[in-house]
Amino acid sequence: MSEILVHNNWDPLEEIWLGDVWPTHFYDDLAPEIRDSFYQITEWTKEDLNKIQKKLEEFNVIVKRPYVDGDKSLYIDSSTNKLCKPPITPRDNNAVIGNRLFFGDKPLRHCFDTLLKD
Repeated sequence: MSEILVHNNWDPLEEIWLGDVWPTHFYDDLAPEIRDSFYQITEWTKEDLNKIQKKLEEFNVIVKRPYVDGDKSLYIDSSTNKLCKPPITPRDNNAVIGNRLFFGDKPLRHCFDTLLKD
């Protein structure tokens, strides 16, 4: 695993975790008019995230994205039986303090496991 280290916020950006959205097939069981809206929002968001990634990489920033397994059941909140919020904003539920990484969302934890193996 690469070293995790955050002690200041004025050095040049070297690496970033950029979030992602659920795959469109996660919405296949919804009514057509709702499903189609989710499909469109997902496609627009993926396009925007890919543009952000490309721009960051132009500045030699390492961009890491969460891995979303194709199995929707992995992302269901057991207390509500509803689909969890996608890993779109990693800083909402995870934090680096000094050289320690803290995870908040247990259902989403494995989305970020692959990012820690480099």
